[in-house]
Amino acid sequence: MSNEAEGKRLAVAMDGGRVIIRTNKRGRKTAKGYHTYAADWREPKLFIIYELDAEGRKMRKGLERCDGTIGGPEDITRLLVAELRAMGAQNAKSITFLGDGAKWIWNRIDQIIEEVGIDRARVSTCLDYYHAVEHLARVAEAKTFASQIEKRAWLDNMKKLLKKAPPAVFLAELAKSRRRGNAVIRREYAYFKTNMSAIDYARLSREKQPIGSGAIESAVRRIVNLRIKGAGTFWKLENAEAALHLRCQLKTNNWSMFYADLLNGLAA
Repeated sequence: MSNEAEGKRLAVAMDGGRVIIRTNKRGRKTAKGYHTYAADWREPKLFIIYELDAEGRKMRKGLERCDGTIGGPEDITRLLVAELRAMGAQNAKSITFLGDGAKWIWNRIDQIIEEVGIDRARVSTCLDYYHAVEHLARVAEAKTFASQIEKRAWLDNMKKLLKKAPPAVFLAELAKSRRRGNAVIRREYAYFKTNMSAIDYARLSREKQPIGSGAIESAVRRIVNLRIKGAGTFWKLENAEAALHLRCQLKTNNWSMFYADLLNGLAA
């Protein structure tokens, strides 16, 4: 265990991508000696940990770790916990957990905090602002307006409240849009209420913390979409797992450290 994270402000995010896994079918081979196979979409899950600068942006050449697995939520959680422990994240000045609202992410944050031993007073959670705006736009589509101008004005005002006002003020205004029988608006209101502790963008901005999960979305694009996911590309599970792990090290500039650790492990 190192103490790399001591005194640093960190951001942590998780997300998933898409990849096709090839699985050979049991039974006879074809006349040419090949197995028939099934090709199913799987969701590789990634995490990224990165250091924040004084303005809450991703620090250039700062502490950064990334890893992934084709496994399920528990598998990526174990990897993330191990990485946070290894860098001494319990001694970080603050940690902001970012996400798009997916339950498999939010439902495990408390587990991660407990297993790593992080002081909860140092932890913030943030629902990606741009995902939140997408949900707000669905409310605008479900409401009845006299004109497109009125619709745009309402949406602009609600976006401003979402970003600048306390969550309770935003929710009180959003509640005025609820109508009996309108399932879309009721569902979206419930979404914001459930994530109320993670939409305090005014406080996060004052504290110079990030309000967007662009770093993990960029990681998914660079690590998965541009190499592992591709038209007509099929992977055996073990090969996809290995490629995912190696590309995580490469794209976060940790290849030299990874390779040195690998050689040290072989020498031992």
